[in-house]
Amino acid sequence: MSSKTVAQRIHAKRRGFERYGIVLNQQSYWTLALTIRNSSNGKTNNARFVDRQSNRVTRWFVKHQSRWFPVVYDSKRKTIVTVLPEESLGPLPVT
Repeated sequence: MSSKTVAQRIHAKRRGFERYGIVLNQQSYWTLALTIRNSSNGKTNNARFVDRQSNRVTRWFVKHQSRWFPVVYDSKRKTIVTVLPEESLGPLPVT
């Protein structure tokens, strides 16, 4: 695992706790990342695509513990980069 991957994981866990009080342990973090990957393939409805920031970075709403959280996802490293403040992405997109 590259140092950038580790840094992104640590950052996302810290921001999740700081902004929402959620504790993302290793299992829950990777479950959320897998939820986004599976949603990209149409296998789950627990993540909603918002927009693309670059070739590798996208923004999503992801469901965790019955609540939706806005996140930034790195598709190259398959990691959640950060958990955003609630108001940053606007309303949850309806599908």
